[in-house]
Amino acid sequence: MYTIKAPATAAEFVQYYQLRWKILRKPWQQALGTEQDAQESSSIHRMITDEQGNVVAVGRLEKSTSHQGQIRFMAVDDNMQGQGLGQKIINDLEQKASQVGMSEIMLNARESAIGFYQKLGYETEGYSHTLFNDVKHYRMIKHLNRGHLG
Repeated sequence: MYTIKAPATAAEFVQYYQLRWKILRKPWQQALGTEQDAQESSSIHRMITDEQGNVVAVGRLEKSTSHQGQIRFMAVDDNMQGQGLGQKIINDLEQKASQVGMSEIMLNARESAIGFYQKLGYETEGYSHTLFNDVKHYRMIKHLNRGHLG
């Protein structure tokens, strides 16, 4: 059984950031610490833990404007992909976005994840940027309904 929650303790945040680094930065030889930015303290964080308390999926929502949020740093452990954990993180962040008055979510999806986000109702707006001279990202948008529950 999996539990979705906000990291609350220092130990949980260590595991949370470790998974972000392992999936999103380490494969491109990026230093530990590059998985964090200046918006950490003002963002909404979600993680999924397994029965042993291991963090297996993470994601973050930050406020961009009064009505728009941005989902960033989505990561699912390599051994856990394809089990719906990423969708659970997205659904939870979308619900939270609606609760705080956001009507739209934007994200920059890696080329390999476009299909995943399209299945969840995100529309591709076009090329965004290339990270580490290798990973193409595409801007995607989803309009939320008031009271959206995922």
